[in-house]
Amino acid sequence: MSVKSTIKKTAAVILAVSLGMTSFMAGGKIYADEKNKSSASDFKESKNIWIIGDSIASDHDIDEANEVQITGWGNVLQQLVPDDVTVINKARSGRSSKSYTTEQVYREVMKNIKEGDYVIIQFGHNDEKEAPRYTDPAGDSATEGSYKYYLKTKFIDPIYEKGGRVILASSVVRHLFDGEKLGEQTHGVYAKAMEELAEECKSDGKEVYFIDTFSLTEGIYNRLGEVATEKLHAVIGKGADAKLDDTHYSPYGAVYMASLIGQQLKELGISCLSDTKKAWLIEDDSDKISKERAALDKFSFR
Repeated sequence: MSVKSTIKKTAAVILAVSLGMTSFMAGGKIYADEKNKSSASDFKESKNIWIIGDSIASDHDIDEANEVQITGWGNVLQQLVPDDVTVINKARSGRSSKSYTTEQVYREVMKNIKEGDYVIIQFGHNDEKEAPRYTDPAGDSATEGSYKYYLKTKFIDPIYEKGGRVILASSVVRHLFDGEKLGEQTHGVYAKAMEELAEECKSDGKEVYFIDTFSLTEGIYNRLGEVATEKLHAVIGKGADAKLDDTHYSPYGAVYMASLIGQQLKELGISCLSDTKKAWLIEDDSDKISKERAALDKFSFR
């Protein structure tokens, strides 16, 4: 079975299973004060959703000979949103909020964003890498070299100047466990910095959406556990050389994450996404968690 057909089949399975699950752990926030809400109502919404980010969302070259099926959630989101909404995935593997801005893809995106477009921005995993990708998670938005600086001056400000709307999505967790719970997530400081920046932007009169994808995935992994969540991740290599990729998703995991983000977009009240298909959602009820674990264990595409 090809990877593309696997993704479609996986999406169908998850959507079918999800019909009976209705509750959701809220992770989406809108940072806009009362005086700015009128500007939101004047916003001329289009039906374009751009994705800017790293390998968690990007397209990937599939190496089927070695059974490497890394898949970004940005590949899948189009299948979940209404048919009249267009998803434009411009995420690129290995990029940070800094290094992305040095490439042609950045200039292409900034040139082609139109009034009314939504832009999802998700960086962080590579911002903690060494130079030239590194950005400082502690610096403020006025300090060149900081994570907040690149997000605000290179993305948020120019997008708003063009009449677009920004959706900040924090980094997802890595599959790194210490016993029954997740171990240290060193990039978590970038997730916190992104949320702080979203709060800061409201003082500038900008409506900024924030999806706390870090906390959402942290909760899911801690509730379902190490073994069950392995199904969400790609496996590199074959046979005795096979190794779980603790960062990147399998086709199944990409659908799962796209479903999670798609539902968050709907929860944020973005009108063109009001008919977004239901995601496979996680509930706190222990019996349903057991069913989730069983469902995850049932499907394997490696």
